[in-house]
Amino acid sequence: MKRRDALKNTAFFVGGTAAFSTIGLTTGCTSAPQVDWTSMTDPFVRGLLEEIAETIIPVTDTPGAKDLKLVDHVSIMLADCHEPEEQQDFLAGLKLAEENCAKVNGKGFMECTSEVRKEYLISVKDLSDDNAELAPAKSFFSRMKRLTLQGYMKSEYVNTNITKYKLVPGPYIACTDA
Repeated sequence: MKRRDALKNTAFFVGGTAAFSTIGLTTGCTSAPQVDWTSMTDPFVRGLLEEIAETIIPVTDTPGAKDLKLVDHVSIMLADCHEPEEQQDFLAGLKLAEENCAKVNGKGFMECTSEVRKEYLISVKDLSDDNAELAPAKSFFSRMKRLTLQGYMKSEYVNTNITKYKLVPGPYIACTDA
């Protein structure tokens, strides 16, 4: 190939790429509108999520969800790894779960005792699939539980103090009597 042909092909390629991207034919460069996660910094919403996470993973002889700051993991995963519709569903389910708790127990989730909180979350988890009215609350709790447990299992505390790394299939021992 001659130098002149190479320069012409390079110019054609660069020009075509620039024109292609400015016309808007590439959809990978556009971002979908995201949920405004400033509500996660709202003290009430954050406190409510912390209490729900603490009910899922309470303090025992190991730290609980509040100590490990699992709400930060939940909010990061929701913001970075979930579609805007899922994020909206999560917040709508949280609101519905709080309203339903107040309706069932006579007070909001944060005012309830730990035993009442636990019973309420179990009742939400065990809702039948026909209950369309509370389906967002069940979906919220399912996602919240999954993200909380995921954050717990990936936390530094669990990975340094509870789980022990074991090389699989195990060490090679050349000289044995067996």
